[in-house]
Amino acid sequence: MLKTVKFDQIIFTAILLAIFVSPALAQNADYWISQGKTLYNQDRLSEAADAYDKAIAIESGNLEALFGKARALTGYDLNLTKSQTTWEKFGKELDRRLAENPNDVQAWVLKGDRMLFFGSYNMSPYDMALSIDPNNVRALVGKGICLSGAAKISVEKGKYEDAMTFFDKAITIDPNYADAWHYKGWALSQQRRDDAIPVLDKAIALDPTNVNILGSKANALVQLQRNSEAIPVLEKAISINPNSYRLWAAIGHVYYWNCQFEKAVEAYRKALTLNPSDLDKKLLEDEITKIESRISLPYCSSTQPSGQQVTTQSPSNQNQVPRQTSTPLSVITLVGGVGLGGMVYLFCKKRL
Repeated sequence: MLKTVKFDQIIFTAILLAIFVSPALAQNADYWISQGKTLYNQDRLSEAADAYDKAIAIESGNLEALFGKARALTGYDLNLTKSQTTWEKFGKELDRRLAENPNDVQAWVLKGDRMLFFGSYNMSPYDMALSIDPNNVRALVGKGICLSGAAKISVEKGKYEDAMTFFDKAITIDPNYADAWHYKGWALSQQRRDDAIPVLDKAIALDPTNVNILGSKANALVQLQRNSEAIPVLEKAISINPNSYRLWAAIGHVYYWNCQFEKAVEAYRKALTLNPSDLDKKLLEDEITKIESRISLPYCSSTQPSGQQVTTQSPSNQNQVPRQTSTPLSVITLVGGVGLGGMVYLFCKKRL
């Protein structure tokens, strides 16, 4: 004899399913890949790697997840200690996919992203993707980045102008694709710097928690000698991720150029508490020593307006206050570089 199931038991069971089962079904590989990208763009690399790992647990051969995890584990100093195995898995899966289907657009795009991650501006993978799908926005942006990078290295204006056409085509196809606006803004900051700011503002409007875009805008403002405007941009980035040593180092650099030396030292010291890479740790320590010892600092009048270009000659009046120049002497600089699979990032680097 069948037992009668009470209506309230059915409702209770349905509620449990809604609470525990539905979210699990919704959190498929694409969900975790999206989470991973968001976290990566907030400079939360370990959390991003964990999110990509969850996607891989669902789909072990997911190229996007494998690439994202490898990139996050490698970090900004390109340390392969933690990521070598994941890179190898990604490479094998990539080769298998292309062998089975030479028209796999996603695979070609990710092959280009891998090369870009390691600093190569070889655009042939993106060309292959575009030969299959001429309107693939990710491939268009990837090729634009390669052309911009090649133009910067070789100072070939033609490549730079060609890059703009690829960024513009991607934006025409998908005007809400933040990466297209971002990388166009980054490229403009190398040549037509004044034009870069409104383009980067558009990217920020589309992806307001992306600290890489905020960093690119801050870098563009610094190149324009608009240091005081760069500081609140980086403060916003830090409010999104206060545990990023790169962001604290970056704002320290801008404080330095804005002649706020005490704040620069405070920011550098904060960055040192957040587990920087060995190279960046040494550079940050050197900058603190240099500021505190007043070694090789540029000088100008204490009444010099912040951000105005000045001479690098030492003053005859030793009480004069060290100030910014357009070419700081041996200072760690805020650098906007493209790499890491198409992600613009900030890193510490000594100017020659």
